[in-house]
Amino acid sequence: VVVNDKHGNHVTNLTASDFTLRDRGQPQNIAIFSHEHAGESLTEKTPPAPPLPSDVFTNRPEYHPVEGPPTILLLDALNTAVTDQQSARDAMLQYLRTQLKDGQKTAILALNESLLLLQDFTTDPRFLIAALDKIKPRKSQELAGVGIEQVSPIEAQSMPPRLLRALDQLNQSRAADSVDLRVRITLAALRSIARAVGGIPGRKNLIWVSSAFPFSLLLGSSDYSDANRTYGDETRRTAELLASARVAVYPVDTRGLSVGLTTGRKSAGLVDTIQESDDVQSVDQELANSPEAALSSHSTMQELAKETGGLAFYNHNDITRAVALSAANGDSYYTLGYYPDGGRWDGKFRRIEVKLAGKGLEARYRTGYFALDVTQTLASDKPQQREKRAFDELRAALADPLPATQVTFRAHIPPAPPAAKVQVQIQFMVDTSTISFDGVESSRPHCSLDFMVEATSPEGKLITADGRTVDAQLKPNQYTQAIQHGLPFSMPLALAPGTYSLRLAVRDSPTGQIGTLTIPLTVPAP
Repeated sequence: VVVNDKHGNHVTNLTASDFTLRDRGQPQNIAIFSHEHAGESLTEKTPPAPPLPSDVFTNRPEYHPVEGPPTILLLDALNTAVTDQQSARDAMLQYLRTQLKDGQKTAILALNESLLLLQDFTTDPRFLIAALDKIKPRKSQELAGVGIEQVSPIEAQSMPPRLLRALDQLNQSRAADSVDLRVRITLAALRSIARAVGGIPGRKNLIWVSSAFPFSLLLGSSDYSDANRTYGDETRRTAELLASARVAVYPVDTRGLSVGLTTGRKSAGLVDTIQESDDVQSVDQELANSPEAALSSHSTMQELAKETGGLAFYNHNDITRAVALSAANGDSYYTLGYYPDGGRWDGKFRRIEVKLAGKGLEARYRTGYFALDVTQTLASDKPQQREKRAFDELRAALADPLPATQVTFRAHIPPAPPAAKVQVQIQFMVDTSTISFDGVESSRPHCSLDFMVEATSPEGKLITADGRTVDAQLKPNQYTQAIQHGLPFSMPLALAPGTYSLRLAVRDSPTGQIGTLTIPLTVPAP
């Protein structure tokens, strides 16, 4: 919870008694309470992690410390017209050169056809500026609406009405398909970010610089009902994943001040098939910057920010200031935790309310969660559904540019003997604090984990891959050992001599939480 006074300043002297917390309107007991300040080192509050042997690797955040609250800058070229990308890049450079705080851990990601890591977390503005300097504005093919054909008014007059109508319907359908594709890529990228930082303690700020955010396609005309699309459920569940990872989203609109948004275009569709000669726009500009796109984008911006405890910035020409305000907003925050009382875990969205005793105080926080019982979800799924979900999620996580930290583990690969073909043994040690167990109360601890390994060449070509699912029923003494030292698992992978990059993934089957790790490997020739 971020608390500001009426002047927008952080309020830092509150106690648990100043907060009232409700779940579905019912008062809840605050069982966990803390206050975090920017610049505080999490490593000062906990003892340093013991050093690892040189041949052991891990994705545990304590071995890659990020002081809080870390900030992620996401430059979205996928959903931004090329004319707005340059102004967004310039604004980010100005922020890094003039307003980046000393010691502020910042990472830069770019979203094109996929999510790219430009610069991992660093406090050095030189590395961040160098990463941004590599970005060149580029036209988003997904935003350009492949196959859309526009005609001039003169050309339209010479076309039979039935043909013109058919072309218009085809254009609207293709425009809707382009939105579908961008929504899938964008939400997948946000889920990737949530997986990456989920294991990092505390609050994280995601500053998402974009324009044409995913939105509902309700064209307002029965003529194009087949092009109507809604993304509310997908967007909300992605927001829930971000909120669970304690990622506050700060969308920043690159279009700056928008005027006349209520005037709209004459067309009932997403794009104008007949392009007016006095207002020539490219398709990407039209899809991103039309009044309808701007209004619905602003609605989605507000919803994502509200669901995750962030703040949306739009209709501002000073993008640099918006980015700076977003980065500073989470400098001071309170953590409240509770155990929900009563109610059925029916998968429905539960609304959370936080109120403050003082007058004139504003609180921002995640507004709810889905009351999911993972055991019921698993019981209702068919084995083929579970296997497909696990495979799809693991493959997606292995493609992420940042390691996932929701499930943490260590990995060791004993040296392979020289041979024409070697069974490389990949030894996992999974941290039990990051996976789920059932049957503990009945002294029959049980867990279910999915493992996947990919070996790629130095050029990134997939050489081989394998996956396993492990259902472990532990004895009480085995469970005690696992709690203290981790849960071991060994997996062989056949490889010829050569140099590889091993991507390892572990998924907690009941919760869907994932951890990934990349390890360099050389298999010696005989």
